[in-house]
Amino acid sequence: METYIIVGAVIVAWIWSGLLADRYALRKAYKEQYRLHNIMTNRYNFVVDMLNEEQQIILHKWYVDTNVIEEGV
Repeated sequence: METYIIVGAVIVAWIWSGLLADRYALRKAYKEQYRLHNIMTNRYNFVVDMLNEEQQIILHKWYVDTNVIEEGV
């Protein structure tokens, strides 16, 4: 009986460690994507701030035409 409890505890610990490792890997990948997204957004905002209003409208139209963004965004 004690053997079954020990084996069961080892199996549960093994499954739990796998779940935690997967969660850590997903969180790490998400943080990297979030960091890269912020870099791209800052670069985009920097460039757009240098454009005049007419150029911003042309850029926005091009983004909508090429399906980079949707019109409502």
